[in-house]
Order: sequence, then structure tokens, then C-alpha cells
Amino acid sequence: MNTMILITSLIISTSLFLYSQNIFMSLSLSFCTPYPMSLEMSLSWQSSLFMSTVLLISFMIMKYSKEYIPPKNMKMFMIVLSLFVASMLLLITSNNILFLIIGWDGLGLTSYILVIFYQNSTSNNAGTLTILTNRVGDIMIIMSVSTLSFSGLWNTMMNKSFPTMVLIMLLVASMTKSAQFPFTAWLPAAMAAPTPVSALVHSSTLVTAGIILMVRISDNIHTTIMKPLLMMSLLTSITASLSAMWEMDLKKIIALSTLSQVAFMMTAISLNMPLLAMFHLITHALFKATMFMCVGQLIHSSSYQDSRSIKSNLPNSPLTLSCLGVTSMALSGLPFMSGFYSKDAIIETLCPQSLSHPLMIMMIISITLTTIYNLRITTNSVSLISSKAPDNDTTQMKDMELSLTMMTPLSLVTGSMMSWMMNPCSTLTMSFTQKITPIMTILLAWTVSNITPYLNINTNFASTVPSTMWMMNNTSTLPKMTLIPGSTLINLDNSWKENSSLIFTNSMKMYTLPLSKTPSLLLIMFTVLLPMMMYPNS
Repeated sequence: MNTMILITSLIISTSLFLYSQNIFMSLSLSFCTPYPMSLEMSLSWQSSLFMSTVLLISFMIMKYSKEYIPPKNMKMFMIVLSLFVASMLLLITSNNILFLIIGWDGLGLTSYILVIFYQNSTSNNAGTLTILTNRVGDIMIIMSVSTLSFSGLWNTMMNKSFPTMVLIMLLVASMTKSAQFPFTAWLPAAMAAPTPVSALVHSSTLVTAGIILMVRISDNIHTTIMKPLLMMSLLTSITASLSAMWEMDLKKIIALSTLSQVAFMMTAISLNMPLLAMFHLITHALFKATMFMCVGQLIHSSSYQDSRSIKSNLPNSPLTLSCLGVTSMALSGLPFMSGFYSKDAIIETLCPQSLSHPLMIMMIISITLTTIYNLRITTNSVSLISSKAPDNDTTQMKDMELSLTMMTPLSLVTGSMMSWMMNPCSTLTMSFTQKITPIMTILLAWTVSNITPYLNINTNFASTVPSTMWMMNNTSTLPKMTLIPGSTLINLDNSWKENSSLIFTNSMKMYTLPLSKTPSLLLIMFTVLLPMMMYPNS
């Protein structure tokens, strides 16, 4: 353990030295082939700082897993987890598309093994959805390599010479790996993996791979590519936030918050703020990993994952609930927490730009919903006090508590330290209206939630559609079938309805829930409203 901390400290010191001296290191290995080919690795202060973050989180999760994973599976779990982390480090340091694809494929394959770790039907389905979605991105990377083979330019630093088609393929690849709309279904499904895997996947490894790729090529993204990325990231952010409002699975709520925050980083990249996106990426990785470990300890002690059934034994787990409260405040962007500095910098830099009003409203709504579902997580965890003894004694989980104790302070100080280091003298200004809009939005939402029970309003559509992320789970797996209008539910026994949502007859005709109007509404929204939002007001 001391060796791991020493290695992480050494990498952090290296990143600070590289930043202070403005040094960029690159290593190139050339091969004698008919085509000019070389494998290149680069080390800048951003990559070394993120490497240290990944290693620190990985070490803490390995320590945490000693009391979470059964001993008979521990050796295999550690081997696969080490390969997973090694693939991510390879992806971070690679400065070449050919070299990058090794880490990219390594992440996809090892993540599949980790998601199906429990070997049941739920984890198998989730693993299949995860790897098939990520294979779309792998195909895009391979096609971009094939296209670039004509010129021999695989170095990402030479991206100004990349054709537009290659940039589009790399954009699609990053959207699949980071679960951006319409590839969002696999991220909540990946919660079938053990909680330590979820803490690593959703904080600093798999979902952040797309962010790393976009940061590398962000200096040469054409406006015609940036606008769709902006639109898709905002859609992902608001749909994930709305879905988290209705979700009851505690791990899926945090997974959806990860999806919302990754979309927030994509929004920053699309608006030409890659440095701030990296800033938020590092701070988010630290407090999100801590939040997953807190929730994992609550689930491990109560044997429940549903937020309506989980019971926190407050006298026996004050450290866990305190750490969960701190990380929730950091995620909400409470002033002087770690998440405040990165989120506030992005928002205040975003406001002076000529962004259309609908897009700005979507951004504000997404930020407001983040605070609301964080309050929901915290209040549910603290208010539901168990009336019985916990299934597992949390006081004996010393390794878990050690990991939480070391990770939680970073959720408090990392944001301020990086803010002083990266941008010590800048001053950002916002108008009074922009400052009070999120507060007024929260008050309006609270008012509407209080008066809605007294009004005769049918809220089935308003709750069902957002809670399923606009039916993306079905659309991702059966896109043609789910867009067929006029489908109806056949008369079946209730037991069949409970166990199957898609029914096939002998003629392979599919019957689904009566959502005949939903596809038409979605098509109207996408074809009419969204193109209008993509262009700023004149």
C-alpha cells in the first residue's frame, strides 16, 4: 500500500514539474514497414495528473475490494482489474491512433469481463449491451485508422491534417465510449457489475475515455461537428438528470449522475473549453469514486440496493454517511467544495458566449436537477434508519473505512488546489439574472411539486418517459421495432406481464406497451425543435 501511494505521489510531483516548466515529453518508436509507422507516447502535465488520479482511485478500490469481493474470486478480480487500469493508462499516454486502439479495445474487453462478474442473467445482458455498444466505437476507430493509412498521419497532434470524415468517426467513437445520446443505455445497465468496478468505471476509466480522445483532437474540430456534439451532450445531460429523479436503484442514480456530468464535460469541449473539461474530469473522478464506495458500503451492510428498502444503521456508520454527504455536496457544486470550482468555471465561461436561449435553459435545468437528486440521495440515506441490526457489521470493515478516509478529503481540496494552479489570476463575471436563475428554478420546482397533488393532472407520461430516458433502453436494442406506431399489448396473464415487456408470437410480430403517440412526439421534437436550438439567436 505504501508503495502504491509512493508511485502516485511521484507521478503527481512529475505533473507539477511539467506544468511549472511548461514541458511536453514524447517518445516515438519507429518500425520498418511499407508504410511509415511509429508508436508514440506523450507525457504532459494534464496526462500525468490524470494518470495519478486513475492510479490513486485504483489503489483505493483494490484496498476497498478486499472486504467486498469473495476470497475465492479475489485473485481473478484483481488480475482483470489490473488489466483494465493498464488499458486506461495506455490510452492516456498514447499519442497515436494505432497505439490508442490497443488501450481502447483493452478497456472494452476487460469491462465486459468485469460487468459479467456475477454470472447471472442480468449481468450477462448488461455485459452484452455494453460490449456491443462499445464495438460501434471500435469500428469507428478502425475505420479512421484505415482512412489515415493513405497519408500515414496517425499522430493525434497532427489532427489539423485529419480529414473531416476521420474527425466525425472519432467523434462517434468518443460518444459511444462516454455513453452520449443516443448510446446512453449501456451505462445504467453496467451497474450489474460489483460496486468496486462501478466506482472505477464511472469515475476515471471507461466513460472518461471518450473525453480524453475529444480533448486530444479538440483543437481541430470543425463548427459543423461541434454543434451536433453540443446538442447531443445537452440532451444526454438533461435526460440523465430527469431519469435520476425517478430512479429507485441507488447505484443507477449515481450512474445517471455520472452520465450527466460526462455530458457536462462534453458540452465544455464542444464550446472550446478542453482545459476546463479536464479540470472537471479530475475533480469529478475523485468525489464520484468516493460516492460509489459509500453507497457500496451501505448496500453491503443492508443487502438492499433499492433506495426504498435500504436501511442505514446511523450509529454504526457515521463515517460512511458523513463521506456520502460531503461527496453529494461536491457533486452539487456547493461553494468551496471540489466540484464547485470546476463547474462554476465552466458555467461562468459559458454564459458570455452567444448560445441560444433554449440551450442555455437546458443547461440550467440540468444543473438544477443535479442538486435535487443529490438531496434525494442524501435524505434517503440518512432518514431511513434501520430498525434491525445490519446484515454485515460495518465497524469491522477497516479497509473500506480506510479508503473512504483517504478519498474524502480530496473531494474538499482538489478543486481549490487545481484552480489556484491552473488559473490563478482570472476573473469571471456573470449578470445578476444569470446568477439567480438556478435558485429561482429550484424554488419554482419546489412550488410545482407542492401544488401538483392538488391538481387533476395525468402525470403518467411525464413520469414514465423521462424515467426510461426517452425509451432509450428499448430503442438501443430494437430501434426498428420500437419506432413502429400503433403497437398494442395483447391479453396476457399478469405473470407474463411482470416478466416480459416485449412479446413475440409465432409470426415474430412484436407487441409492446401502448405508446403509439410517443414516437410521433419524439420525431416532431427531433426534426423541428432541435435544429432550431442548434443555432444562436441573431
